[in-house]
Amino acid sequence: MHRRRSVRAVVALSVTALAAGVLTVLTAGVANAHGAATTPGSRSYLCYQDAHWTGGDLDPRNDACKAAVALGGKQPLWDWFGVLRSDGAGRMQGFIPDGSLCSGGTTKYAGLDLPRADWPATRLTSGGKYTVHYNAWAAHPGQFRLFVTKDGYDPTKPLTWNDLESQPFSTWNETTPNGTGEYYWDVTWPAGKTGQHIVYSVWARTDSQETFYGCSDVVFDGGNGEVVGMGTSTSTSPATTPPVTTTTPVTTTPPVTTPPVTTPPVTTTPVTTTTPVTTTTPVTTTTPVAFSTCQAQVAITSSWQGGYQGAVTVLNNGAALNPWKVTFTLPSGTTLVNGWNATVTQSGTTVTAAAPSWSTSLATSKEVSIGFVANGSSTPPPSNVQLNGAVCSGAGSTPTPTTASPTTPQTTPPTTPPTTPPTTPPTTPPAGTAGDGFETQSGSTLSGPWTSYAPDCTGAGTATIDRTVAHSGSASLKIAGGGGYCDHVFAQLSTDLRTVGTTLYARWYVRHTTALPTGHVTMVALNDANDGNKAVRIGGQNQAMQWNRQSDDATLPAQSPTGVAQSRPLPTGSWQCVEIAVNQSAGTADTWLNGTLVPGLHADGQPSTDIDGQWYNRTWRPSLTSLALGWESYSGGTDTLWYDDVAVGSSRIGC
Repeated sequence: MHRRRSVRAVVALSVTALAAGVLTVLTAGVANAHGAATTPGSRSYLCYQDAHWTGGDLDPRNDACKAAVALGGKQPLWDWFGVLRSDGAGRMQGFIPDGSLCSGGTTKYAGLDLPRADWPATRLTSGGKYTVHYNAWAAHPGQFRLFVTKDGYDPTKPLTWNDLESQPFSTWNETTPNGTGEYYWDVTWPAGKTGQHIVYSVWARTDSQETFYGCSDVVFDGGNGEVVGMGTSTSTSPATTPPVTTTTPVTTTPPVTTPPVTTPPVTTTPVTTTTPVTTTTPVTTTTPVAFSTCQAQVAITSSWQGGYQGAVTVLNNGAALNPWKVTFTLPSGTTLVNGWNATVTQSGTTVTAAAPSWSTSLATSKEVSIGFVANGSSTPPPSNVQLNGAVCSGAGSTPTPTTASPTTPQTTPPTTPPTTPPTTPPTTPPAGTAGDGFETQSGSTLSGPWTSYAPDCTGAGTATIDRTVAHSGSASLKIAGGGGYCDHVFAQLSTDLRTVGTTLYARWYVRHTTALPTGHVTMVALNDANDGNKAVRIGGQNQAMQWNRQSDDATLPAQSPTGVAQSRPLPTGSWQCVEIAVNQSAGTADTWLNGTLVPGLHADGQPSTDIDGQWYNRTWRPSLTSLALGWESYSGGTDTLWYDDVAVGSSRIGC
């Protein structure tokens, strides 16, 4: 599997000197794909941020973002990171048509091509030096090229290749993102530029033909990375140098170049002055958001009768912290059940999330996301978020809507499995199946049908046989997975799954230590011979189980709040039975947790918004060849897991 990293500053190009108040809302969890620029933010990203101000469903406020949603729906904003062409091969003019540059020539993102002057934009200084950032949700070796529009560019006309300067002002080659999971490099913005422009980015992978395209609207007016146009709606296009806008008052005195008025203008009072009066058009300057050392966003990711699951995400705008500590307030009567990504405790109505031992520092412009489960109502949501004692902006200003409840509301927090697995399941697979209960393993090193491996690179992850923890019998597979991509590890079963039949069923028991994080992780991988041996990955994101397709990063369910709510958390500290079924000829899939079908992990061949619409963005007819159990994290999540009583077959095996 190719490496996949999360990034903390989420979008196309990002300026290190990002001014305070630029991000009006942060996301608790982001739908996954390969990558995009951060600031100056791409159209898709800044519109996503503009629309995600509630922390729940998307509700754009900027007029250009509204128009994009009216044309193409909300999914392109949920998938702001996926403006790509799998057949791009680095091609530009002659491949992407004029007028379709911002969408990469795709129908899905056509709303980004709308010629308008009121897209959210980033203020920059022509000739200034900056550090550009490009996130690496899935890191690949490749080349980045940055172009800028020519002088005289008109944002109200469709963008064409002839509008861009013929040569990139920055070209950068890289194979591995830095330790924060992002690409970054120093640039000097082109000199002599004024007014509105577009910075056009092209990231061409060198390990495949996949190419990413992005438009970042910028204004060269002496700014230092401030974002304007978010959270606003205008009836007319903004001036060419935001954030300054002009308003022309009703004419009651002659303009400078007009002789004295002796006849009253229409709808105005007659003016009898004989000396021309100089009229100055009032200028209203947008007041920047007051500086805050941190910004916060509270999201309710799922809810049920008597409880809910949420996330508090905090961006550090101030100096680097070591250690860091986040606190927030729960309404009276609401009690914390558990939390993750920090040491989470409650005293009265105050919840404290202290930095964990494995991640004590928080650099400037980086964020942390604390997940938690609470008993009580999700309305009002947590408030008064603070970072090391400093009150963060953005938290508690707007209640976070509760996402759709599960189909069958749970009466207990998701830390308790909905059903109890059998206490004595078979230690060997049923007749007609293949698998293992690890009882025949002779030592701690994998042998027989299991092989330990780590794709791409090797780190701290280990796969061993453990005789102190087992679901049945006396042995299990223990996976110690680290937080870095290279700290991944898998144990692969030697059985060729194609010998099982067209419809594949699999079952495994898993016991894990840490709740599923906000970032994407993989626990089970099935290679697909019909997709270049790329993996179909089963793991989690946004604290709930998900499927992910490695080749194009499609997810099941979609990572919208509604989609995530249709999945389920994977309870910790006890054995959980997971079953899957894949009808490879029909291209359908199902998942059961402890014998109960998970509605969000149901792909029935008919695309449904928030569930399998993204999964069926192309024809899916897999030919699965191998099964691997392990841990792979793309956003710093660690876990210790045990697997036991693994079985594959041509009919449902059961728990």
